[in-house]
Amino acid sequence: MPRRSASALSAVLPVVDVRQSRLQPRDEVPPEVRDTFRQLVMSVRPEHFRPGDEDLIEQYCQAILLARQAYAELELAGGVTGDGRTSPWLVVLEKSHRSAAALAARLRLCPQSRVSARTVGRAKPPPVHKIWEVD
Repeated sequence: MPRRSASALSAVLPVVDVRQSRLQPRDEVPPEVRDTFRQLVMSVRPEHFRPGDEDLIEQYCQAILLARQAYAELELAGGVTGDGRTSPWLVVLEKSHRSAAALAARLRLCPQSRVSARTVGRAKPPPVHKIWEVD
């Protein structure tokens, strides 16, 4: 079999545009959710998310935005209302944090989800030098 030239080999390989392969939010999504969605998708490797993850990413972004809104309301009014009751924004903040934490695990965004159980034992710990050992 004769050798192929570099130009012949380059013509066979398709050019992959990474910007085209990243997930995009739905058109009906509010602008705040769309911006958060795009920031999240651009913050990870292009192959991290797959088609079908769009709904979970959108829900995750909604939970983040709702938590930010609840936190801002709590900063303004405090955690206790004028009649001595706790603010309803505390419940909103707690539930949005819980939802975001669960979705982060499903979307492999938290540190525990990024580590493979197979490779975690293979990682070598950093060398520990004892003070009495001389290099």
